[in-house]
Amino acid sequence: NTVMWEKEATQKALELLRARGAVIVPPVFGLLADGEVGVGKLAPVEEILAACLAQLPKTGPLSGLRVLVTAGPTREALDTVRVLTNRSSGRMGVALAAQAQSLGAEVRLLAGPGVAVPAGLWVARFESAEDLAALLREHAAWARVVFHAAAVADFRPAQRAAGKLDRRQGPMTLQLEPVPDLTLEIAAASPRPFLVIFAAEESKNLASRAQAKLSAKGADAVVANPIDEEGLGMEVAKNRAEVWTKKGHHLSFPPMGKEQLARELLLALAGEMLAFP
Repeated sequence: NTVMWEKEATQKALELLRARGAVIVPPVFGLLADGEVGVGKLAPVEEILAACLAQLPKTGPLSGLRVLVTAGPTREALDTVRVLTNRSSGRMGVALAAQAQSLGAEVRLLAGPGVAVPAGLWVARFESAEDLAALLREHAAWARVVFHAAAVADFRPAQRAAGKLDRRQGPMTLQLEPVPDLTLEIAAASPRPFLVIFAAEESKNLASRAQAKLSAKGADAVVANPIDEEGLGMEVAKNRAEVWTKKGHHLSFPPMGKEQLARELLLALAGEMLAFP
């Protein structure tokens, strides 16, 4: 139960185990055996399994590849309570990280607010685009491949209000400023990673805008997803994708679960990723 978990002796024993190389899957919040509610419930079996699998030798078609994945939305503060954000769940980015690891890659995941991350994945958290930019500067040089799947804000409030804005002030005009393009910063990194970017577009403009983005951003591949097809995209379990690479290849993936789509994307791009200088 919570009391046992928080005991000083328990925490010191856990520190000792970690120091000796043990991987700890901590308990979660929930209904406990004594009828109380708190931290002390056994973690879900899926999380325990993921943590175990993460400790196995990294073998597979992506063995030796260092992959950095960004996932989820950013939040740009309007005042101390309100934020500008988007509907991204981060599920596609998390699926890419998990599948890359299962295929033998060494993976680091940068995850936005509210993104559910299974145990066994290395993760660092960000809130705003500025936070993510700082993490990218720290980790991009480590990576040989970057999947920039995060839905980063295009605009943010030009000035954050002090305290909470009062609705009694009546109508107001919100002034926005553009957010620096993080994709261009990744593409300009030295050493430069193999860069895969994402484009969420209306179906009628999917091909033209995705290919234009590939060229403008200096990326090696673009994964384009439709935003106007029922049952696909943000906040749901399935998606489809069209992929274009700088080398001129075009790949189509029909609607499928995001975990399966992530795996197929990784396998399809494996040749170009592994051959990248």
